[in-house]
Amino acid sequence: MDQQNQHSYRACLWPFVIIAMLCGALWYTGFPRLLAKSACDQTIHYRIGSIDPLFDKTAEKFKADLINAESVWEKPSGKELFVYDPAGRLTVNFIYDERQTLSNEVETLVKSAESGEQSYQSQVQKYQELVTQYEQKLSAYNKDVAYWNSHGGAPPAEYTRLEQERQDLVAMQATLSKLASKVNVTVKQYNQTVGELNQTSSQYQKTRSSKPEEGIYAESEHKIDIYHYSNEDELVHTIAHEFGHALGLDHLNDQDAIMFANTSESTEATETDIVALNRLCSASLADRVAENTRKLILNLRQQ
Repeated sequence: MDQQNQHSYRACLWPFVIIAMLCGALWYTGFPRLLAKSACDQTIHYRIGSIDPLFDKTAEKFKADLINAESVWEKPSGKELFVYDPAGRLTVNFIYDERQTLSNEVETLVKSAESGEQSYQSQVQKYQELVTQYEQKLSAYNKDVAYWNSHGGAPPAEYTRLEQERQDLVAMQATLSKLASKVNVTVKQYNQTVGELNQTSSQYQKTRSSKPEEGIYAESEHKIDIYHYSNEDELVHTIAHEFGHALGLDHLNDQDAIMFANTSESTEATETDIVALNRLCSASLADRVAENTRKLILNLRQQ
């Protein structure tokens, strides 16, 4: 094929390339939502898919978290953007991974360390109180002995009393020795727990650094996978973040925003979130076609 024919051939291909890109943009967004007045005019129907039993949490409790996550976007928009539907197209899965295992271990060790510290403090306080009592009784005993020694000896009744006090002091010494040993064991156990906590926390942080996403929205598969959460607020935040992606929102630079790349315990949309949501909800059909064409081109370049 000569050079002129090659140019003619490429010129003929361009219309097909443009059509393919537009079709790709339509597919990328989904026909029903693209044909709506805005991206927020068609409610996203979602359902719960798989729940790993290791989470030890019922579907009803997860459903409550999902509904709370809905409100993060529905409250500022004034629209029903999401609805739970057992036949919904978007599936939300809860997948237990290594981060959740380590997070639970950290939580258990923290509770154990706190309990150990309380036990240690209680035993130390008891030991110190007993030491104070012992020193007071020993001081009084020594004073009485010194007095009677300076007076040629104690009468029989006083001698019997002092002997009983001496035996009581010996018994208190034995109790103090046992209590000191118990405190030392408690301290050793506490230090061991703290050491395990530090080691597990370090491993947890390393794992989180290598797997920063606590959830992922896979648009082509119509699913959200939640991998890990430390508490309820963090879970609601993660779900709301992935719901934001499902709406069409991208990451924001505002560290307090729901759509910031890193997870937090924030459960309210910031002004930055709301501005991005309003922009999305007011975007025209042409704007959305252009935006999704841009995303499609970027994705093709990355492949």
